[in-house]
Amino acid sequence: MKVMSLLICSTLCLLLTVFSYANDQILITQKTAEIESCLENCYHIDRDSARTIIPRFYPLLNSVEHHSVLDDFIRCSMELTFCFENPSPSKLLPNDAVIIASDWHEVLFESPHLRVLYGSSKPGDFEPFHTHQWKHLMLILTEARFKMESANGIIEIDTFPVGFYDLPAENTPMAYTNIGTTEFRTLIFEIKN
Repeated sequence: MKVMSLLICSTLCLLLTVFSYANDQILITQKTAEIESCLENCYHIDRDSARTIIPRFYPLLNSVEHHSVLDDFIRCSMELTFCFENPSPSKLLPNDAVIIASDWHEVLFESPHLRVLYGSSKPGDFEPFHTHQWKHLMLILTEARFKMESANGIIEIDTFPVGFYDLPAENTPMAYTNIGTTEFRTLIFEIKN
């Protein structure tokens, strides 16, 4: 009798685990489709480019508890408007992140209206003084602790947690040192106009 009860309990636990896993996979598939649609419809990124960007979202997509961060990103993205008639000049400032800190900022997509960057910084990495010259939406994919120094000498230490951030253009160059124990990863959607 005890063996039978134990067998039934084990079977039920296994079924619940399988069901939970299958449910998570459905949610991940749905959220991936929502992100792809957002990239194509809100940012006017072509399907092929969107599909090359999607894997960078995996740390958040594969963690159902972080789907609310993606929901915030989608909601804010839907409120964006782009002016397609008169695009802003896309001349980069000399202290732009892609010029000064290119080892930590990879351009995934660029158009006259938008630039999408993937940023990463390993523990101990130092990113030299740089700016992000346009308003940007930032998705922090993995958190890290940083020492930040402004061009006027102010030093701060802070943790950048996983989340979504709507940030203004940065005019004051900042330098960053990853003083944590984890690799920092982020997606940055810079809105040029």
